[in-house]
Amino acid sequence: MADLEPAWEYRTDDNVWAACLSNDGQLLVIGSWDSSAYALDRSGDVLWKHKTSDYVKGIGISSDGQLTVVGSYDRYIYAIKSTGKLAWRYKTENYVRAVGVSGDGEYVAAGSWRGTAYFLDKRGKLLWKQRIGSPIIDLAVSGDGGLVVAGCEDGSVHAFDSAGDERWTYKCGGVVTNVTTSRSGNKTAVASKDTLLVCLGAKGELKWKFHLGGSSKGLYLIQDDEIVVAFTDNNFLQYVNSEGTLIFMRRIPEEIWEGAVADDGISVAVATKDNRSIFFENTELAGVVLESTQLTLEKVISDNIDITKAQEMHRKAGDLLSDGKHGDAVHLALEAQTLAREMHSTHMGDRAKSLLEEVDTLIAENSNLDMRKAIRYLDKARRGLNEDKLERVIFYGEQAKAAAQDAIEKETPAVEDELFKASLGEPVDTDESAVDRMLGMEVPDEEETAPPEDVDEEEPGLANELADEIGDTVPEMGGGEPEVDGAVEDEGLETPLEDVGEDEDIDIGEEDTIEGLEEPPEESLVDLDTETPDELADEPVEDGEPEVERDDDEIDEEGLQDVCPNCGEAAGNMEDGQCRSCVSDEVMQFAVAEAKKAHKDGNDISMLASDLKSVKAARQAKEYDDVIAISGNIITSLEEITGGNLQEEMSRRRSGKRKKKKKKRLLG
Repeated sequence: MADLEPAWEYRTDDNVWAACLSNDGQLLVIGSWDSSAYALDRSGDVLWKHKTSDYVKGIGISSDGQLTVVGSYDRYIYAIKSTGKLAWRYKTENYVRAVGVSGDGEYVAAGSWRGTAYFLDKRGKLLWKQRIGSPIIDLAVSGDGGLVVAGCEDGSVHAFDSAGDERWTYKCGGVVTNVTTSRSGNKTAVASKDTLLVCLGAKGELKWKFHLGGSSKGLYLIQDDEIVVAFTDNNFLQYVNSEGTLIFMRRIPEEIWEGAVADDGISVAVATKDNRSIFFENTELAGVVLESTQLTLEKVISDNIDITKAQEMHRKAGDLLSDGKHGDAVHLALEAQTLAREMHSTHMGDRAKSLLEEVDTLIAENSNLDMRKAIRYLDKARRGLNEDKLERVIFYGEQAKAAAQDAIEKETPAVEDELFKASLGEPVDTDESAVDRMLGMEVPDEEETAPPEDVDEEEPGLANELADEIGDTVPEMGGGEPEVDGAVEDEGLETPLEDVGEDEDIDIGEEDTIEGLEEPPEESLVDLDTETPDELADEPVEDGEPEVERDDDEIDEEGLQDVCPNCGEAAGNMEDGQCRSCVSDEVMQFAVAEAKKAHKDGNDISMLASDLKSVKAARQAKEYDDVIAISGNIITSLEEITGGNLQEEMSRRRSGKRKKKKKKRLLG
């Protein structure tokens, strides 16, 4: 399978964690661990850069590209104008890792790691918030702003209307990794860590499901919601049509954190784990869609249906493809395909209705004959009609008609009523899958049952162990609904709404600081004012990582390894050769141990309660990067509480452990 070929790439000062493309593919906004959001044009040039105080995870862009919404681990939602100027920011009670914006930019939504969904208007005024309870992993807003869908760490999906009322819920078989919803909110796609992609209807009902073969890293509905696009952690890009059938698949030659696609399906971007964002032009898609449409048209024509209009649209799509207008070609080809299917469905519906009426008449006019076989086939045909499977209706309808005509031809007399009922017996539910396959219909997999719950007692997490040791001093730890105080009390738009004019920027001065949160690296001071392209001109963004001179002994001592020395798993890109799982465990254990020590020394660590719960949830969800990020915030807060240099101590301990393990390997 061919790889997508990159068009260009852009490098930041740290890992690129998030990516989002505007509908027209002209604007790419990425979020980085260097606590910045970058806006790039289609050529990869920087339009603006905006600083936050912590990692940037969630990004959303309005359909017209005039409003970009950013979620950060500094607990803020940022609304940024197309000029790069800050419109407003809103403080939440916990890390913001998922945001969404309606197509017209009128509404903004966000989800926190604490499990709260926020819904605001375009000026940052809170309209409602709903406490779900489980960390919100991803969130989407319908194009009209009428539906907010939140996917959670516990596998649940919650849909709220514009008034904040819950419309429906759905339960997945694993942690929800991505959600996306249509412009009207009548279609929602959900992906989870059990690698299953499901399509839900307007009431949250299951329409179809598809196995992705990996955990999703980005999910989108494009081309008038006709195609679901999914990125997976095994570096594949997959396009699934409205019937749940894979129509296109390519490999991305990078280890990605998140993928994004424009509405044309051609413009593709990814955030990688080595400080880069990469842009692709997936022009192959157009040819594949045109071929798929041709097959659909041929199938419909074989049923003697006149689809001249759809054929003309398909021809024009081919002309667009020849002119290099790949996105337009895809759109018109899909329109032709949809029109042909609608005409086919209408024709099949009329044919099915006529056939059933004909069989009904034959049975009624020949009640003196043995019509048992015809009645059985007729019942199956009607079941197909109820399930909207017209091919099945016609197949069994023809069988019923043939059985009735056979009884008429042979003049087989009817059986006595009681004997007739006894011979028929109880209705039998038959599996129609074989018939559906014969008819060329899509046959879904058998409904999977959820695995039995583990009856063994759950091993207490580190946060719970800390709660047991501390007792009632910190009531938030170890479960239960947290008290609404502290950070929760400080939520909201920091500048009064009436002080902001329609076209006026909110001026956030030097005194507007974020208390109690991790400060950014010293070389990257917090600056809520946006940097312009001219100010960024001197930044070495395109030249890649600087080369570092090292002697052979140093390379032997600290060189990168293919596998983690702790667990033997792939080491990934961690500089010390360890996998992220082991690194996250070490960092979390150090943070919790220092929290225990600080409490024993009489320090008030109640402000850490929410973080300790969050780090436990992140570890259970195997969100290793979140574990590292949250643990870092705990350590920074402890430094402020105790006055110690814990970052240096943690680095020293981890370095000592690595040297011991290397020495042990050399001796062993």
